[in-house]
Amino acid sequence: MKVILVSLLVLFCISAIAQDANQCLQYPTCKECIAHNLCGWCANNVVYEDGTLGPRCAGKPFDPAHPPPGWKPWTCPKDFQNLFCYGYKCDNTTYQCVSA
Repeated sequence: MKVILVSLLVLFCISAIAQDANQCLQYPTCKECIAHNLCGWCANNVVYEDGTLGPRCAGKPFDPAHPPPGWKPWTCPKDFQNLFCYGYKCDNTTYQCVSA
């Protein structure tokens, strides 16, 4: 029973730390955007699969195989940056930074 409670507590803490990628849409500046672990700043507005434009701050799902409800895949047509990289493009398959 104790192991189950500890496991549930760990999962709760992880989910509290992991931010919903949809929350990135609310950050209007690069500084605010890249301060959040799942968010990245695009030099231009992101482009969704249906061709519509999104904000410049966009997020990747914590688990790309199970994205949060309402999350839409996007591409960044120009430079992309987050806390880990600057001046790169986002690989639209892995959502990792690659050389521009």
